[in-house]
Amino acid sequence: MLFNFFLHLINLIIKALGGVLSLVVSILPDSPFSAISSMGIDLSVINWIVPVGQILAILQAWLVAIAIYYGYMVVMRWIKII
Repeated sequence: MLFNFFLHLINLIIKALGGVLSLVVSILPDSPFSAISSMGIDLSVINWIVPVGQILAILQAWLVAIAIYYGYMVVMRWIKII
């Protein structure tokens, strides 16, 4: 009896949250990128000025190096070397 009450209450809360979320989503526009896609900017020109691929490759290598360093530091602290 009490379990069914709490179950019904939780279902009611979930349904209310779903209603609020659907209201928020219905207020938002269909696509925030529709104005950008109709601008007609050639992305290859931007990529020629700012080498996005190279920037991402360098950022990826840097993040991997930092992750390895911090992982090494954690392992060394676990075995009490540092």
